[in-house]
Amino acid sequence: YALTSSLEQGRLEGKQAGLEAGYQEGRILGQTKGVDFGMEVGFAMGLAHAVEQQLPSMENNNDKEDDKVHRIRKSVDDLKRAIEEFPNLQQELFHYHDNHDTAFSVNNSPIDVREKLQRIRARSKVLTAKLGIPHHSLKQVLQHHALPQNGNDKHSSASNQMQDDKHKRDGTSNNHDKVPVL
Repeated sequence: YALTSSLEQGRLEGKQAGLEAGYQEGRILGQTKGVDFGMEVGFAMGLAHAVEQQLPSMENNNDKEDDKVHRIRKSVDDLKRAIEEFPNLQQELFHYHDNHDTAFSVNNSPIDVREKLQRIRARSKVLTAKLGIPHHSLKQVLQHHALPQNGNDKHSSASNQMQDDKHKRDGTSNNHDKVPVL
């Protein structure tokens, strides 16, 4: 009887530990995906805003060019509308979840976050194609502006020089506290 009780207790403790670990992993994954989604939506908002600001300077008295500007303006409006339809914190997104990729707003209407994000991606792609920059994307921008990976480059040495200068000013040692460049 004692062996059965110990096995049952071990099973329950293992189950609880697994649930807690799964919850933590899910929370971290959710935060990471939330940041990724936010970056994509923010990038799309920036693209729409930048293009919208340039539209007046693109207009001419040429009917062909004005038609092109009109189509670009429509794409900007479509992108902005898709962004506005994306759930935000004011709508209290993720107030309730089921066991799928569907979230529910406060009024319990289902929200397919992936579908909304895919719509933003598609509208961004259409806009960049009309602008003649079809491969312009957040991923491309991040890769283009990423810091180099090794420590023998000008960005890394500039960063290290700034750290060295700081340590000289405040009198601390800098032998073991260098921040690696990622």
